Amino acid sequence: FNVFKPADLKEQQQCFPVVLTDFKLFNQSVKIGEEKNGHVILEKAISLAEAIRLKHNQNVFSIEFSALNYFQPERNRFQYMLEGFNDQWIETDARNRTATFTNLNPGSYLFRVRAAASDGSWAESETQLAVHVIPPFYITPWALFVYFMLFVALILLLVFTIRRRAKTHYEREQEKSEYRRMRDLDAMKIRFFTNVSHEFRTPLTLILTPLDKILKEIK
Repeated sequence: FNVFKPADLKEQQQCFPVVLTDFKLFNQSVKIGEEKNGHVILEKAISLAEAIRLKHNQNVFSIEFSALNYFQPERNRFQYMLEGFNDQWIETDARNRTATFTNLNPGSYLFRVRAAASDGSWAESETQLAVHVIPPFYITPWALFVYFMLFVALILLLVFTIRRRAKTHYEREQEKSEYRRMRDLDAMKIRFFTNVSHEFRTPLTLILTPLDKILKEIK
C-alpha cells in the first residue's frame, strides 16, 4: 500500500534549460567551420556559440532548439523572439522547434528562446544568440561618409556654378549698359555737332549768298 496525504503534496516549479541544436541557412544545415560564400559562420557548435555573423545576402536562416526535459518531452512548450525584428514572444510546441527569419535588414539582433516550466509558467532563464547581419559595402559607415562628402562637394559646385553664372550675367548686363550709354553719348555728340553746324550754316548762308551776288555783279 502507498499511503499519502493530499494536503502534504506541494507543487514544485522545475525549469528546463533550452539548447540550440541546429542552424540552417536557406534551409540547409551549416556545419562547424564550413564556408558559405567565403565566410565561416560557425566556428564552434551552435549550442556553444554566443554570436554569429552573416553577410547581407545571407538573411534567410532558421534556428532549431530543444529543452532538456526527458519526462514527456512531447508536452514541451517554447517561446522565442528576435529583438530588433519583432518585440513579441512567439509561442510554439515540441512539434515545431524551429524559428525561421527571412529578409532581415543589416543590423544587430538578439535571438531569445525559453521553455515552459513544469507548472506551465514561463521560466525566467532563457537562451540567447546574437545575430549580426553585415551591411554591404555601399551602405557601410565609410561609404555613407563618402556619399556625404560627395553631396557636400556637389552642393558647393552647384553654388559656385550659380554664383559664376550670376557674375557672368552681371558683367554682360554691365557691358550692355555701357554699350547703350556710349551709343547714347555718341548720338548726343552727333546731335550737338549737327545743331552747331546748323546754327553756323544759317548765318553763313545769309552772308555768303549776298557776297556771291555782289562778286558776280562787280568787275
